[in-house]
Amino acid sequence: MRRLLRTKRGRRRSGYKQRWEVETVNRMINRNLGSSPRARSARRLSMELMLRCVTHNLMIFSHAL
Repeated sequence: MRRLLRTKRGRRRSGYKQRWEVETVNRMINRNLGSSPRARSARRLSMELMLRCVTHNLMIFSHAL
């Protein structure tokens, strides 16, 4: 990993350059849909996070129309 992230080209190849996009989406989801999940089991947590992602995408799509 150290060797891969050493150069700018290596960071681009690994997808690390898109971290700011991920952080922005995380902030948007936390601000709009709440910061903490309410599920307790791993299965329900996974379902809740997927539902939050779908809801977030629908919110963006409906705002763009």
